Amino acid sequence: VSAPQAAAASQTRLGVFAAPPPSQKGPAAYFVQYITEQLIRRYGVTQALEGGLKVYTSLDLRMQRDALAALKSTLPAGPAGALVSIDPATGYIRAMVASTDYRTTKFNLAWQAHRQLGSAMKPFALAAAIEEGANPATTYYTSQPLHLFLGPGAVPPYWNVSTFSNTYAGPINLVQATWQSDNTVYAQLALDLGPRKIVTVAHRMGITSPLAAYPSIVLGSEVVNPLEVADAYATFAAEGVRHDPQGLVKVVFPSGHVDRFVSRGRRAIPAGVAYVVDKILEGNTRFGTAAALPSYYAGIAAGKTGTTTNSADAWFCGFDPRLATAVWMGYPQAEVPMPGVQGATYCVPIWGKYYQMVFGSQPIADFIQPLRLPVYKPWIAHHAVASPQPTPAAPSPSRSA
Repeated sequence: VSAPQAAAASQTRLGVFAAPPPSQKGPAAYFVQYITEQLIRRYGVTQALEGGLKVYTSLDLRMQRDALAALKSTLPAGPAGALVSIDPATGYIRAMVASTDYRTTKFNLAWQAHRQLGSAMKPFALAAAIEEGANPATTYYTSQPLHLFLGPGAVPPYWNVSTFSNTYAGPINLVQATWQSDNTVYAQLALDLGPRKIVTVAHRMGITSPLAAYPSIVLGSEVVNPLEVADAYATFAAEGVRHDPQGLVKVVFPSGHVDRFVSRGRRAIPAGVAYVVDKILEGNTRFGTAAALPSYYAGIAAGKTGTTTNSADAWFCGFDPRLATAVWMGYPQAEVPMPGVQGATYCVPIWGKYYQMVFGSQPIADFIQPLRLPVYKPWIAHHAVASPQPTPAAPSPSRSA
């Protein structure tokens, strides 16, 4: 620095931003944080932050604003919420929001928060059962309080399972059990399948967090984040093809070199299995735990609610063929009970308001039935029961049973 430059600099008043820089505020602050982390991992700190890169992302800013509006207009005082949307056809992240303020809370609930999934884990067990040949319309279990011996050496040796409402339906099929979110039926299914099968299917579909292969996995006892859950549900929407979630589209270097980012799909579950699960979860938004959804959004939708012990976490994970979205709510700092809250209480309305803002009354085709549907075989399992006599007409996955 020359003497004249030093003299001029000494006479210049130091200033501060009147408001945080754009990356610190606005509807995309948490997404910018996520993208910055991805750039640093790929290119290093210096190149990512000082390399003059032009970064193009997958974010849809209108969806981002709509998601934030749906969250903030619906959540009650106290708990926080997060929402992630993914394009099933590409894996591109279209929205990533949290109700917290990035200027005061840097922790990204949409990506960094790991919370129990509750009953939103059940569709992965359902997919695993259909893969093994179980017909969900004719495979029955008895809904009843359970006191299950898990075998010598198990800690604890017994597993007590009840439904959320402590009411029981007797013999019901897997379609009904999904719509009623019956913990006791799914606990028995998990024992018959083996928990490792459920873990394998969940990981194939997009869950990346470690999952312990215990029977309670079927009730969502393991922790996951909204981003990976949205990606896994996007696999259902994409006819069983999984894409890694991708926020980067291309990066242009000062030299003119361009890095492009495409998430190549790979088969996670058969298309027929995905279709059957899709139709059952579509029925859940009309006849099951998410039956309030049409009050907020009348379009085609499929999804599953989730609520954890003491209502410390609530979820709704849903999709249509265009977009898959996971909504979570809870207290970020700890598993604080939210009395009276279930996945349907706030998360379903958030999801519905958001899709109404994004899509409105736009027409959309229903889920496409593939050429090959699952081949079912007699489900001979330790805990399953015979169909009630006389056997009722087998319900269609998308119709009331």
